[in-house]
Amino acid sequence: MRGFLRVIRAKRFVPEAGVVMEDGAVVVREGQIVDSGKWRDVKRRHGGNCGIEEEFEDGVIFPGLINSHAHLEYTCMKRAILPPKSFASWLERVGMMKRTISDWEFLDSIREGMAEAVGSGTTTVLSMLSMPQLLPRVGEAPLRVWWFYELADLRHRIATDDLIAGALMFFDQQEKGLGGVGLSPHSPYLASRELYRLTQLCSLRLGMPWATHVAESAEEYAMFCRRSGELFEFLVSLGRDMSDCMGLTPLQIVLGELKEIHRAILIHLNYLDERDEELLEFLGRRLMLVHCPTSHLFFGHKPFGCRRMEELGVPVALGTDSGATRSSLDLRKELRVFLQRNGWIGAVQGWRMVTRVPAVMLRMGPYIGHLRPGAYADFVVWKDPGGEGEDFFRGLVEQEEGPIGVWVGGIKRVERDGEVKWGVEEMDK
Repeated sequence: MRGFLRVIRAKRFVPEAGVVMEDGAVVVREGQIVDSGKWRDVKRRHGGNCGIEEEFEDGVIFPGLINSHAHLEYTCMKRAILPPKSFASWLERVGMMKRTISDWEFLDSIREGMAEAVGSGTTTVLSMLSMPQLLPRVGEAPLRVWWFYELADLRHRIATDDLIAGALMFFDQQEKGLGGVGLSPHSPYLASRELYRLTQLCSLRLGMPWATHVAESAEEYAMFCRRSGELFEFLVSLGRDMSDCMGLTPLQIVLGELKEIHRAILIHLNYLDERDEELLEFLGRRLMLVHCPTSHLFFGHKPFGCRRMEELGVPVALGTDSGATRSSLDLRKELRVFLQRNGWIGAVQGWRMVTRVPAVMLRMGPYIGHLRPGAYADFVVWKDPGGEGEDFFRGLVEQEEGPIGVWVGGIKRVERDGEVKWGVEEMDK
């Protein structure tokens, strides 16, 4: 006999951004939503076959948030780096700090980041991981993590047993349903064109997404287009081959020679020109762009071209970036900053950028980013801010109070008092 049906009921229910139902409920069995909607309809369909696990008279059931870019391993750096004089000096500072942090400290940092993320309403996070030897030791996560193995070939990397084991676990996790895996050449200034070509080949053959930082800073643009600037000089001092700095833009370096673009996630895209816009318009929805508002402010970049991306047909999602840019892992704070700086975008559209947009890009549209039957039971309960329509969704963004409950795969991970639960027992077994 299949598991008992469990019901979470609340004052209001949002099956997806833009849709609100009064007195709603989700019905959960074995980690999935088997029914959802208005409580009176759910009760009529299931009668005595389900029991109310929790009721939130002041709550709103909402899809779990999807953080499209993070560096969980750098959570420990968020109080250690001041806004830099240049992008190159920040890059150098991060490298220096990494050399002083032990593997065990990085493991603690990853776990701290996971707790902060799920504790603020995120149920899926796409996290870069530059040290795959850590992955076998991470253990159970309280949320879904898509690990992107961060690659660079500026210098030769010595393979150790731990590093190889960590890399192989990326492929093992594809069979475990614990999130997903992908590859991430770090950026065109740290990864070669050949590495991008091989990454795209792996993506096509294995069906994995891939991600990269690109066109993040004015220094990166100057390096490739004009063979000048602090980043150019810094990388020359490290012995990088600069023969690819010949007038092409960073985006052209990344995408220009790829024969087929497959599941590409482009992070930042702050500095573009007309050639880039032509490329983006051609590729359109074969890409997803990730914008990190707090990180953007940390570096003092020029205003992000969200309106232009919309005109070019490029989907935009939001991420938190890393502690190295003094960012938290509270994705709702990022959404708040984004809407404040882009007043023409409505709150409903903003919520879609942290739910449906990344879900579709990950090819997880049927399972995450919404709360229709068949989806994973990944949801947040927020305190009801009141209001109707756009005002209601704006109120959810602006209220300071954190979640009063978070479920991932049908397991309650966050209590009303904010406590994060790391237990392994599934409540419906």
